[in-house]
Amino acid sequence: MNNKIGGGINFILRKPVIILYAVASIFTILFSYYSILKAYNFQAYAWDLGLYSQVFYSVLKGKFFYTSLLGSSYLAEHFSPFIFLIEIPFYFFPSEYTLLIIQSIFLSFSIIPLYYITDEILTRLENGSKNKRIKCSTLKFISFIMPVAFILSPLTESPVYFDFHLMVFIPFFYFMALYYLLKAKRILYYIFLALIISLHSNFIFIAMMIILMEIILNKRGIVTRPRKLSNGMYFGISFAVLFSYYILAGFLKSYIGHIPEATYLIIGGSGSVSRSLTGFLTVLFYNPEKIISVLVANYDIKILFLILGFLAVDFLFIEYPAGLLPALPYFAYAMLSTYIPYYFIGFQYSMMFIPFVFIAGIFGIYVILEKIDISPNFKKIKKYFKNSMLVIVLFSIIGFAILSPLSPASMEPANIGYFSGNNKNINVAKINFMHEIKGIINNNSSLITGNNIFPEFYKNYNATAFPDATISEKVPYYKYLIADFSDSQTYVKNSQNISLAELAQEYISSGLYGILAEGYGIMVLKLNYTGSPELYVPSNNNYSYNYFQTVNGISEGPFINKNTSYFGKLDDNALNIYDSNKTYLLPGNYNITFTLNNTVEKNTTFTIKFNSGKCVVLNKTVNNDLNQDYITFSINVKNFYSNVIYTAYLKNQDVNIKNIKITQLNA
Repeated sequence: MNNKIGGGINFILRKPVIILYAVASIFTILFSYYSILKAYNFQAYAWDLGLYSQVFYSVLKGKFFYTSLLGSSYLAEHFSPFIFLIEIPFYFFPSEYTLLIIQSIFLSFSIIPLYYITDEILTRLENGSKNKRIKCSTLKFISFIMPVAFILSPLTESPVYFDFHLMVFIPFFYFMALYYLLKAKRILYYIFLALIISLHSNFIFIAMMIILMEIILNKRGIVTRPRKLSNGMYFGISFAVLFSYYILAGFLKSYIGHIPEATYLIIGGSGSVSRSLTGFLTVLFYNPEKIISVLVANYDIKILFLILGFLAVDFLFIEYPAGLLPALPYFAYAMLSTYIPYYFIGFQYSMMFIPFVFIAGIFGIYVILEKIDISPNFKKIKKYFKNSMLVIVLFSIIGFAILSPLSPASMEPANIGYFSGNNKNINVAKINFMHEIKGIINNNSSLITGNNIFPEFYKNYNATAFPDATISEKVPYYKYLIADFSDSQTYVKNSQNISLAELAQEYISSGLYGILAEGYGIMVLKLNYTGSPELYVPSNNNYSYNYFQTVNGISEGPFINKNTSYFGKLDDNALNIYDSNKTYLLPGNYNITFTLNNTVEKNTTFTIKFNSGKCVVLNKTVNNDLNQDYITFSINVKNFYSNVIYTAYLKNQDVNIKNIKITQLNA
């Protein structure tokens, strides 16, 4: 066995780059497969995949990166010149799946420059070694381990869960920039720094921190720089250039979006202390306790996120904390926010954090190996180093198995097995039904739909999506409304918005809309439509006992979140979605059967209520003993009801609801 292990390591040491190219290719396929499946199964979202797909498609139709979700060019919201480059492959392959594949390629192949960075740094150590205690094979193996650990890290794979984002390009560009800096090829270094900035104008702050780290590396002798400029003058000129670009980007955003005032110094995000730098400074001096309260908000999730990131390199960044300088903008942006997605697995924001952690960890390894070379405590430091390498390897394997969406053993509810149809929760017939809906919708008609359905209609510039569309006071009458009532975001609302479910209810009660399609919890309404549904599949739902709770003889439910896993509940919180009963009744005739765990007794009352129990659909009391454990009621539903609760008022407190079966008879 040991010979086999040794032979495998020797093979890795001989062909590390070839193996890493194979690893990158495999992960490109896996990431692409997972993300395309997720989109095909209507689990991608409007503000991410749908928006970007429409942005790139609009150029093909003569519009300048326009999206109906913003009502203007994307560049007026985020000044990201890099989208001009992405437009090239999209021109030849105009599909939302093209974006997902490009993202997968850049994320997976970022491990190649990471390998060369590690190899370059450790090779310098080997060449400069005084007592030759460090074996070349050890250094080569470390150079191989770090890229593999990076691609296996849950924080690296995090954005794959969540559609398409420009942040995913940060690791590749950063690693390339740093590699060329180490090789003293400064033009290429500046080109990749510029590419980082081209992803978002706010990334000038990341670039500033990279340049500051460069100055520190220069002082340590790890990188070289022309001696014509002092460190202070070099940083000052860099700051002036970057900040000038930032101001220019603000004016260009205003010009493109036809906004009278330039938009710059906007640095904060959702839940932040302030949206602007000046506002943050005002709070810092006049209301510092607000900053502290935001900093400690969701502290447990923040700490868990940081531990997952730092454990990926066994906290080796402590040996060279200057390597974390480029991550400082992330800490200011994310940790000073109450918005959970900024520091939760399954979102793109980890890209502003994890690549810098790995680079800091690699420099930490460099520092430790330097100590081994010159330290009299050789054995002690060597043991510490070996244990660190073991922790990195073990965390990579365990973290991938437990949290990666690509792992069949993952505790993450949205793993690859879920979307590939190996999970009973994926209804293939429902997915096919949703794709059929597109065929009965008139192209370019005004349409409002859910966040998860919009990507299917990104080519329609008259389409918009909830919960992003602002509809609060006067209800607009779109020609079509498409809602998936089993999707949590259908029920999202805030102080500026009603929910899509409420809008559907408003449309039905107005008498102006007819049902064009219905099935599997999906409903399509069409303005002035009076015929029968063109697509119709009667719904059949069953809720078992574990969705009900019984207290003092009152058994009621279903409470869907009662059965949600810990990770599922965290996902719900992170997505900031509706966190309550997601049951519904669409218009139609139903047989509803209550089954108890004992005989139905006389004077037992059964009710069906909606709107979280505020409105009654059915209220029936049994007048005689039935000598059976079930009872069926027939009801006609003329409207749409959400948050439906089924209740049995029981005489015997040991009795409870065992099951409810809901059968739709016709439209």
